[in-house]
Amino acid sequence: MMRFHRDHSLLYDGLAPCAVTGLVRPVRGEAGRERHDEVVSEFRGLFAALQERHVPFDVVPAEAITAMAGAGLDRYRLLVVPDAGPLDTDTARALDAWVAGGGRLLATGATAIGADGQVQLDCLPGERATAELAGPDALRSTFVAAGPRSEDADVPIGVRAPVVPLHGRRHEMTWRRDAEPHLAVLGRAPFGPPELAYGNAPTGEPGYAVRRTGAGVAAQIPWSVGRAYRELGVTALRDLAVGVAVDLLDGAERLSADLPEQVELTVGRSGAATVVHLLNQTGVRRAGMLAPVTVHGGVLRIRNTHRPLLVRALVAGMECRVRTEVDGTATIAVPPIRRFEVLEVWELPAQP
Repeated sequence: MMRFHRDHSLLYDGLAPCAVTGLVRPVRGEAGRERHDEVVSEFRGLFAALQERHVPFDVVPAEAITAMAGAGLDRYRLLVVPDAGPLDTDTARALDAWVAGGGRLLATGATAIGADGQVQLDCLPGERATAELAGPDALRSTFVAAGPRSEDADVPIGVRAPVVPLHGRRHEMTWRRDAEPHLAVLGRAPFGPPELAYGNAPTGEPGYAVRRTGAGVAAQIPWSVGRAYRELGVTALRDLAVGVAVDLLDGAERLSADLPEQVELTVGRSGAATVVHLLNQTGVRRAGMLAPVTVHGGVLRIRNTHRPLLVRALVAGMECRVRTEVDGTATIAVPPIRRFEVLEVWELPAQP
């Protein structure tokens, strides 16, 4: 990999990130040890979720948001803020202004909830946290689901997928009047004989809510969905969080991939070229590395491409096959990925 970097120094000298999604990294050492570990777990869970679903993103330091206000933040369509807790006044002001100007914000856990329970961001759908439920005893046998399977009284009680466990911390919220609720929190099932205990019933609380403010949109998941995914490994938790993020992006991310979850995707710009890095992590273990399994049959798609594309696979040393559909979506056949692959994508002049 270092030899590859040496041999393509011109490509890397001008390489800059260009993802339209930013994942905010928590401030180090700001909270106590236990709380800090929870926040880091939330961040790492959402990091893994976006990575495994191949949503390109940059890591944005929380302490840099104020300095990035304006042009620095405007290049992002979506910011994901994981369980950040109380925000300082300047950071809250910068995020509110960015959303009002057209940004999309996803806040999870206790993000922007002050010590008094008041929500510090005017753009968020939550107005105030009225209670905090934390730990296995408080959240045991509670879930988030899509809602009742049927309103018909003759149909057995049930809920629609997804059904995901609550884990870590959850805040009960007072929501603003214009908040749009989604999903439903299911309370603990009553203990008793089967003829009296009918399972988990909705509490009336949404799993998350969305609010439109100014030209932008903000979503709030008032529980630690990233930490739950990292510590439980339930992929439905990952898919729920990433689904909310993709809905907020609303098609702003042009690049998508059909690749195994073990392939990490990052995207950047070098001059006029888009540079896509594909890192094969099939050999990654908790400690150490094994030889990776070669990944075959990968596909990249770039939407809204109405000019011919030239795509070079720099590791394989070949030109990739590109097929452009009538809707402007370019489908790129990725060569076998052994350890890693780097694709250089050029838009060619339109043909007369």
